[in-house]
Amino acid sequence: MSSFAREADVVRNSFGYHPNPKDLAALLGTVRFPRLLVVGGSVPDVVDLAEGVRVLSSDVDLPRGLYWFGGLEVPIAMVVHVGGETATGVAVPLADLGDDDPVRNAWDWAEDLWEAADGVPAPAFRVGDGVVTRADGKDTRVSGRKYLGGSWRYEVRLDARTTHVVEAALEHAPTAGGPIDWVRSEPATVERFGATLTRAKLHSALTDTVFSFRATRTLFRPYQFKPVLRLLQTGATRVLIADEVGLGKTIEAGLIWTEFEARNAAARVLVVAPSSLVGKWQREMDERFGFELTELDTAGLRRFLEQHSQDRLPRRFQYVTSLERLRKWDGLTELAESPPQLDLVVVDEAHQMRNPGTRSHALGELLGEWADARVFLTATPVNLGEDDLSSMLELLAPEDFDDPARPRAAPRAQ
Repeated sequence: MSSFAREADVVRNSFGYHPNPKDLAALLGTVRFPRLLVVGGSVPDVVDLAEGVRVLSSDVDLPRGLYWFGGLEVPIAMVVHVGGETATGVAVPLADLGDDDPVRNAWDWAEDLWEAADGVPAPAFRVGDGVVTRADGKDTRVSGRKYLGGSWRYEVRLDARTTHVVEAALEHAPTAGGPIDWVRSEPATVERFGATLTRAKLHSALTDTVFSFRATRTLFRPYQFKPVLRLLQTGATRVLIADEVGLGKTIEAGLIWTEFEARNAAARVLVVAPSSLVGKWQREMDERFGFELTELDTAGLRRFLEQHSQDRLPRRFQYVTSLERLRKWDGLTELAESPPQLDLVVVDEAHQMRNPGTRSHALGELLGEWADARVFLTATPVNLGEDDLSSMLELLAPEDFDDPARPRAAPRAQ
């Protein structure tokens, strides 16, 4: 809500409500509230903008959204993630506030809930801090944080994927220094020393072991392992499979999925396919690979969005949804602001996303924010022409194909 900055004086001297809780940072960045109450869901990374933060896990009989109560001796802001349907935003000056005004009643709720809520401790790590996992000594860096379930959780990159780790599982990375500082510092644990040696030995993925070989109920076809071998040899996580019709692109994608699963890198998987192929994907993945795909219909997508907004998505899932349904889904707007973190996205008939300016192309751009590992399938790459092929490659790997007039291959891993 960009108007917060322009209406700072109004906020300071009014009780108000705004239906989008994602604008909390904009509110707190304009007017500092000594107290912040979060009801349901997670506490976003705004603790530096509020002096005291408390959280309550239960839902309330209030519209979901963002509330502020200015002009008090100790002003308070409140975010309701789990409650009733959103309402129209309003800001009521204190001079016009009646005893039966809805925002006046919301203030009564806020004061009562504040007393019942639990305090949120200060986070141990800031965004950008270098950290080390306590269990295996892996180095990484904090890219985000939120408070959920009684603990700060930090977004980090581990094993080539984004994940969330609780605060107790991390410690500050050692400060780099010269040889004297290194000698005088505390010795590393056996686990950290072993992990360092292992990472040095396995600098890249295991390229000489194909876990998906003989691990599926499929007839062995050497060419179908080429995409898997390509990923292993280059260290890449994205591939365009452009075989002709009938050569088994679905099986090739399933082999890649199996390989990721064997390496614990496919906990959250989404398959996007034309509606006529959704059933085929469910059958083949189940019969050949043992992956049970659950279709996200309209109700399923709504439930997916609700769980994501409350940070309650399952730790593991295998979903499939139709391209037609997903590209028209109004929930994409909200997910564009806060993308879900998936491990693998597979798009069948990916050439339908080739035309910039279309909903399908916009969907392809959004999917690029959902997962690093992406597999595109198409049977008509050459017939589409160089421009269309470049457009698909740019969706798949924009950092390598950002100039349609000059497509280039990603560098091979050494």
